[in-house]
Amino acid sequence: MQIDPLHRVIFTGPESSGKSTLAEQLAAHFSVPLVPEFARAWILEKLARTGGNCVLEDVLVIAYGQQAAEDQAAAGLAEDGFLICDTDVLTIRIWSECFFGAVPSELDAMLTECRPRRRRDLYLLTDIDVPWVADGVRDRSGDRCGQMALFRARLAEAGYRVVLVSGDRETRRRRAIDAIERWRAGTGECRE
Repeated sequence: MQIDPLHRVIFTGPESSGKSTLAEQLAAHFSVPLVPEFARAWILEKLARTGGNCVLEDVLVIAYGQQAAEDQAAAGLAEDGFLICDTDVLTIRIWSECFFGAVPSELDAMLTECRPRRRRDLYLLTDIDVPWVADGVRDRSGDRCGQMALFRARLAEAGYRVVLVSGDRETRRRRAIDAIERWRAGTGECRE
């Protein structure tokens, strides 16, 4: 089994919690590649093509698309570099559980295979202390607390380093930058 030496910082959390905006800002701040959220573009394309929203059968397609986008961004990056990922396969698994109450068994197998091969060094969990904004794709404004509880539980079970990012936009940006700098320096506690 080939182990990917690259480091990854993953943005995760409930919908409309500022993940994409913050991921873009931090990728620019650190001048590192950004792996965008594959699901958003895929769901928008599906809506335009069929008028139908995401269903459980789509979850694996989205997970494989996200992983392929991550692998493409990682290609050619120096071993001491890192990626900022606006979601990942674990996040997609949590989303599947949130939205469908089920997870395709293939997705759990994918996570088991993925864990030793693709490093996840730091998860930045975006808090729900910002207003929910409708955008044509988001549709679960009423259960943000339940979503947040599930994200916290699954991230804790997975045992990754997690930092909660909350506050206004500038406070979030500063906290996320500080968390990444502490992780890169190998100092400071990175757990939530």
